[in-house]
Amino acid sequence: MNDMDYLNQISSGVPQKSAPTSLFGDAKIRLVAIIGGILILVAIILMTLSNSSAPVDASTELTRLYSRSDAILEQIVRAYSSSIKSSKLRADSSSLESVLLNARQSSESFLANLEAKPEKTLTAEDSELVAGTVKTLTTAQLNGQLDRYYASELVFQIKHLLILESSIRSKTSDPNLTNFLNSSYDNLERLQVNFSTFSES
Repeated sequence: MNDMDYLNQISSGVPQKSAPTSLFGDAKIRLVAIIGGILILVAIILMTLSNSSAPVDASTELTRLYSRSDAILEQIVRAYSSSIKSSKLRADSSSLESVLLNARQSSESFLANLEAKPEKTLTAEDSELVAGTVKTLTTAQLNGQLDRYYASELVFQIKHLLILESSIRSKTSDPNLTNFLNSSYDNLERLQVNFSTFSES
């Protein structure tokens, strides 16, 4: 055996080193792994958010109905109705006062059945709605335009009460509460039409 044959024999016996393979060496596998990781992260975030945000129940919204009815009754209707010139508008205002008084008393009663206490403190959103109307009516009264603005502002306030009552109705299975809400809703809807069609002429 000559030197060349000997060298060839030695080199053929040495195994060739292959390039190390990585689990994520292939571009497609790496892309799939990244997308899968993102999807898992999004799913975890969504589950966390859904567990942390408790649904608003009828009791919470009944408390809002109580406090909002009380605020509209005391800060708007009773505060300004005596200064209204139109007898028709005063009559509708008196009817609204009765509906609001009933809403306040009934919501308080239903809350007691749920072992919850009514609160007169308004939510930030409701406080802003009422405060905006009070400011508008104060300015209108100073300018001798109370009747027109009183009617339009009550249309606005009633609209939000109707939304709230409709929401409570969708969350309760209590037939007595449903009957009260149906009656109150119908009365408010009728008064909303009266206020929206009010004309000073």
